[in-house]
Amino acid sequence: MIMKAVFSFLLFSMFSLVTHAEEKLPLFTEYWKSAAFLKEFNGSYRINASIEPVLTGEQRAELVSIQSLMASGARASALSKLQASKSAKTSPAILFNIANIQSEEGELDKAIENYLAAIKILPSFRRAHQNLAYAYARKNTLEKSYDHLLEVVRLGGNDGSVLGLLGNCYQQKERYQAALLCFQKAQLTQPDTVEWKLGTAFCLQKLDKTKEALVQYEELEKLMPDSADVKLQLVSLFVSLERKEDALVKLELLRRLGELDAQNELWLGTLYLAEGNVFLGGETLKRVMEREEVKEVRIFLNAISYCADLGLNELARELLVLVGEKELKSEGKVKLTRLEAQLDILQADTESKGLAALEELIKTDPTDAHSHYLLGRHLLAKGKALEAVPILENALLIEGDFQLKLYVELAKAQVELENFKDALVSLKEYLSIDEDENIRAYYDALQELVKAKHR
Repeated sequence: MIMKAVFSFLLFSMFSLVTHAEEKLPLFTEYWKSAAFLKEFNGSYRINASIEPVLTGEQRAELVSIQSLMASGARASALSKLQASKSAKTSPAILFNIANIQSEEGELDKAIENYLAAIKILPSFRRAHQNLAYAYARKNTLEKSYDHLLEVVRLGGNDGSVLGLLGNCYQQKERYQAALLCFQKAQLTQPDTVEWKLGTAFCLQKLDKTKEALVQYEELEKLMPDSADVKLQLVSLFVSLERKEDALVKLELLRRLGELDAQNELWLGTLYLAEGNVFLGGETLKRVMEREEVKEVRIFLNAISYCADLGLNELARELLVLVGEKELKSEGKVKLTRLEAQLDILQADTESKGLAALEELIKTDPTDAHSHYLLGRHLLAKGKALEAVPILENALLIEGDFQLKLYVELAKAQVELENFKDALVSLKEYLSIDEDENIRAYYDALQELVKAKHR
């Protein structure tokens, strides 16, 4: 049972290294052309006197005079007329409308300059803050939009575009609960905007609301049947829900459509291995690693490490030969050395070589938790639990990705030494991080054993 939990950990560790799921959600460029955005943007030409500039009669006449030019599409003439105005430098309303036309014409730097000038004169100019935020976002500088979007909301703005962009800002800051609320509110006025649906699904996934996220992405797949990214997010969710067969079907479909990059084809290979199909998994991994155009060696080493952790040592050695001829950076060389050592310690004729390599890696980098883990696990497998315990305990002082696996190995060593109470402590630490049902069952069984011994 405890080994099943370790296997699950290895599987999800591997997926976390190769998954295509994006860490930051981009705003699609198509949004700026959408009817929902254009309706709100074009509405911003109107002036709201309660929170925006009071117009003189002359300024009002100038703005009225450009309406026919705007209606006929003569934006260049409208812009020239506004720029020739006596109030072009002093009226926030005139500056704002100049900026709007420049924004529509794609002259975003000029538009930003004029929005800022309007806000400097009238700091409470809500629509200037709003359209300035849009301009920054269109220039892919969303971080500059944030303060202006907040100001819009403070001034009473609640357009879908404002709330949706604010959601993007929050998710960039990894404030996913706030982002989720914004995306959901944005859909109240823009219910058909795909970006806000994607934002909602993305935040639910980040908040570990896996089932809710799955419902959202399945709806998105119907709306975006050709989107490989949506399908890949579904794969990630299927894996989280241990629906590996469904994940395999999606990935295999994408592979046949030519939509999988090397990283995600490796993911497909590891999924086959996780389902016990060593032949298809191995062939998939070999096929990817033999491609000359693939330059990212790190993901290859992750896949090989996964094979080794599953005990597929022959396959791991075959894959190492393919990687050995590729150019490795210093980090990759360390990982390659560790992988070779991991395989060497399993064979009598190379065991001492592997042990020496692990000890050298630990000596060179005392924070190398992975090498500590491999060494401690090997000593435990050799019946040397007493020697394994301090190595595993030292490794747990290091923050890193191997904490859960270290707790499992340490608990096994403590059980071997009949230090059952210590083993319970290790398992409890594991459960404080991950409430794995298999570890929980093992913990409960061990706890009953300890109680029985003290009756």
